[in-house]
Amino acid sequence: MRKIAKICLAVVVVGAVVGLALFGAMINRCTATSAIKDNEISIDGYYLLKESATNETLNITCILYLTNRWNNSGDIRIVAYVMDSKGLAEYRTGVEIGSIDINKTEEVSIPIVLREGSRRIDILIFEDGLLKMKGYIYIDVFYNPNPYIDKEQNDLVEAWNCRITSSSFPSISHPIEIARTED
Repeated sequence: MRKIAKICLAVVVVGAVVGLALFGAMINRCTATSAIKDNEISIDGYYLLKESATNETLNITCILYLTNRWNNSGDIRIVAYVMDSKGLAEYRTGVEIGSIDINKTEEVSIPIVLREGSRRIDILIFEDGLLKMKGYIYIDVFYNPNPYIDKEQNDLVEAWNCRITSSSFPSISHPIEIARTED
């Protein structure tokens, strides 16, 4: 009987050791998996570059410096809207970027058409169909049909003037999947 008790005790001890080892391996794997970070997309800078103008529109290029950290990104798509003072979109454009490598910054050019009274440029950044970031650039756009020379600064005051008043590009904490529409 003692021999059977010793065998049973040995089986229980071996089973406990194996169970603890498996439990430890599972915990270690879960911790390692959760330590892998999702990629992080950010806008680290932007510029508005004047391209051309007519009596009705000011054509600019919005240049974004889009940075990806931690992991390769999925397919990136950027949609930009120009909003008027009433909150209505007066212009929309989209740009396909593709993926961005780990710890790389891409220069992205977005053609924009402004009119007198344009107040804000909304920029939406999608990754694999999920809205990851929504930001804005508040602007004041003025048109003077009679350009003149400022005598104090000895400089030509152009017909079109665009001034940035503020901007913000926060990430979205819980990305939202939005159905894609064609441009």
